[in-house]
Amino acid sequence: MNRTKKIGLICGVIVFVGIILFLIINQVSSNQELQKYQNLFEEKEVVAALPDIIFQQEKLSLKIQEVLNNQSCSFDDLCVIENPFEISPLTALIIFQTSDEVEVSVSINDVRVTTMESSKVHSIPIYGLRAGIENKVLLEINGQKKEVLIDCKDVSVSGLQTIVSNENATLDQDVYFVSSPTSIGASAYDGFGNLIWYLNENYSQDIEWTKNGHMYLGNGVSSGIAENYDGFYEIDYLGKIYKNYSLKNGYHHELISLSDGTIIVAGGNDTFGSSYIASFVYHVNPETGEILNSFDVFDLFSKIDESFAKLIRGTNVLINSIYYEEDTKEMILSLRGISSVLSLNFETKEIHWILGDPTFYSSAFAPYLLQMSDGSRLPKGQH
Repeated sequence: MNRTKKIGLICGVIVFVGIILFLIINQVSSNQELQKYQNLFEEKEVVAALPDIIFQQEKLSLKIQEVLNNQSCSFDDLCVIENPFEISPLTALIIFQTSDEVEVSVSINDVRVTTMESSKVHSIPIYGLRAGIENKVLLEINGQKKEVLIDCKDVSVSGLQTIVSNENATLDQDVYFVSSPTSIGASAYDGFGNLIWYLNENYSQDIEWTKNGHMYLGNGVSSGIAENYDGFYEIDYLGKIYKNYSLKNGYHHELISLSDGTIIVAGGNDTFGSSYIASFVYHVNPETGEILNSFDVFDLFSKIDESFAKLIRGTNVLINSIYYEEDTKEMILSLRGISSVLSLNFETKEIHWILGDPTFYSSAFAPYLLQMSDGSRLPKGQH
């Protein structure tokens, strides 16, 4: 073998080894990303693929970091990134550096909204921009002012009204958040009825705020059961997704964030041959995925009348609302599918009372059914 062929062979081997190493590193990186965002609760049977938006946002975060490191972004020459995570159109990031640590006062459309803490590197989240207008953002440092215009006149707001008439509007800064259980997603309006925030993806169901100022929202990924999501996101106002929670029993309608950071979730179940049975409630630790407590409504009924529970098992009871009193452990469920409201002790699983049609229940439930006065109306498919 001549010298040229040997060199060519060696180069080929090096390239081949390099490709193999690249594929291994890339796979390890992908697995790390999966573990970073996918907080699976125990007994998860199928690991759902992560939505593309999560990997897409990782790339966006790297670009934002590059801008943060760019010393040419100054108070005189601000770097403005509109809709930085691509799913929250009425938001922006304003980035710049200063030679000294300084506070930054922020006003939006002539309303002062916050003062950012002292820093040399400033990444200022801007949310509360009005749809349909050119918004004026004013920054102030040590008496110096800088105005930024952010045009939201042509922002797509499919399915949403940009202004909802409010005859009782006041000058307060209250914000009203709206979430749909269907395809419209989450949005927010100010006291004057102006649309000032929304997500352009179908992340909806309940909105629950966390201690760090983020929120939980359904992740829009179907669990394969009608009206039931695979889980929910931890997300901020800019649309940045921090965690994706994928749940064995899915998530629908109601999620409660407790004072200790744990979560109560309404879940579905398809194990009875029905297309959708929303009869499951579970209490989880979002950091570890541990299920701390759980029950199925049919099991509650079994304690009172096992024959009745077997008879209706498979009925879509549809838990569409949960109220929980942490001090007393009382939980109140709205069971839309069987037109009932039920109170129980979440720790002991003992039913306190049931508000519902006595003709639906067996005679064993008589001690639990509330007596209605003349003319009172029982629940009927309540929403």
